[in-house]
Amino acid sequence: MQITALASSSKGNCYLISDGVSSILIEIGIPLKEIKSKVDINFTSLSGCLISHEHNDHSKYAKDLIKYCDIYASSGTLEAINIETYKYKQHTLKHGKVVEISSFKVLPFDTQHDAKEPLGFLIQSNITGKKLLFATDTYYIKPRFSGLNYIMIECNYASDIADGNNLNKVVRERLKKSHFELENVKSFLKANNLSKVKKIYLIHLSDGNSDAERFKREIMELTGIPVEVC
Repeated sequence: MQITALASSSKGNCYLISDGVSSILIEIGIPLKEIKSKVDINFTSLSGCLISHEHNDHSKYAKDLIKYCDIYASSGTLEAINIETYKYKQHTLKHGKVVEISSFKVLPFDTQHDAKEPLGFLIQSNITGKKLLFATDTYYIKPRFSGLNYIMIECNYASDIADGNNLNKVVRERLKKSHFELENVKSFLKANNLSKVKKIYLIHLSDGNSDAERFKREIMELTGIPVEVC
């Protein structure tokens, strides 16, 4: 499975996933021309685009992309994005209900964020059999997983860094109730079977409340698995 992080921050998120037969995007929070500047891609060849929730850094350019490929998201996300045209290209995802997108099998699951109906995705290639877990913008993940080969997981901030930045109460409370903190990421990883995981991707790091090198080091020390910060 080929995984390409095209953008991963509060300014915009977009990831390209391919199994050699099909390609899908996860999130479309950056302009199509920016994607084209980073990777040689024909948008009409995409099998689809998964969108985790409606916030602009994950969905802003869905109205542009839907001209070329289908969009998959929860009913709450689709309602919030409100693309009035191309209704036949909008597909509703539900927690726990598997959907086939070309050669990929996608199992959506609930995440915890201040959005209408946010989702994470367990993605398996029917070609290679490899499994990818994708979860972002959540402070907790309820399901447990096994047989994973790749993990793309938000590691947004560390409490000690955020505390040192003296964030105001409103910002601090939203951070705690909407994003994955370093120690919580560690707890999640320890609670899952990582025996087949080849690589962990840390995504959606906060601009001011994170430390990429520290996060990479600590997750590698915990798991013994190669880590890439996106």
